[in-house]
Amino acid sequence: MKTTILTLTLIALAGLVGQDRGHEAVSQSDTIEKEQAIVERAEVPHYPFLARAAGLTGTVHLRVQVKDGAVADTVADGSAHPILESAASKNVRTWRFGASINNVFDVQYVYELEGDAVSFPQNPRIEMQLPALVRITARPTKASCQDCEPSSVPRTPSPPK
Repeated sequence: MKTTILTLTLIALAGLVGQDRGHEAVSQSDTIEKEQAIVERAEVPHYPFLARAAGLTGTVHLRVQVKDGAVADTVADGSAHPILESAASKNVRTWRFGASINNVFDVQYVYELEGDAVSFPQNPRIEMQLPALVRITARPTKASCQDCEPSSVPRTPSPPK
């Protein structure tokens, strides 16, 4: 599957960048200045298929460490389902900042399901307020296995032995 790359040049929300919320202290030299807090590159996030099919929703809270413009480490607080945490962590690791950026910040990935279930996945609606918030809203996906509803699938008789 081809990965779609989304080039972003959004200025970060100054009040949400570099705040210490009870985690490791952030030195002044590690704080991104408002005019430098630009995500230069990021892959488009997705809503995992299994999460859609299982009806999983939730908010993933990640503590992100940036070194030399690349995401070096992510830590989830464990409040969301592991499938959602894994998808958020994988996506945030694609983010690239200016080469001299070193920082620690928090980001939220909000996964929401809305509308009736569909047989085939559709593109989700994605809102990105980087680097503070990513919101992914999708329609739930119906189970697609043929064994789930045997009466709806005609079976051919086995040949005689």
